[in-house]
Amino acid sequence: MERPIKRYRCAVAKRFTINELEPVAREATRKALEGVQKSFDLFQNDPNLTLGTIVEDDVATFQLYLAGATPADAVVLTAARVSRETGKLLGVEICFEDPAA
Repeated sequence: MERPIKRYRCAVAKRFTINELEPVAREATRKALEGVQKSFDLFQNDPNLTLGTIVEDDVATFQLYLAGATPADAVVLTAARVSRETGKLLGVEICFEDPAA
């Protein structure tokens, strides 16, 4: 007599979508830029200012950067890392020097 095959459901952790994580990164980036706002204002109206997203495993990195002629020419201004598992901010890095300092 054949035994029935047992089927198991694996609990897969739900990962947050990029659309759910972007507001977390945006708010954290704004707060991080408060200390260097005057310097950032120099870039704010640049037509090459771009928001890019890099997704690696459990982390989404949201970058504000000035696009260049090639990807190697891009200048990253800020990088906010958010966990795709928890939706929590892992950190924000300001990648440009404050000329006013």
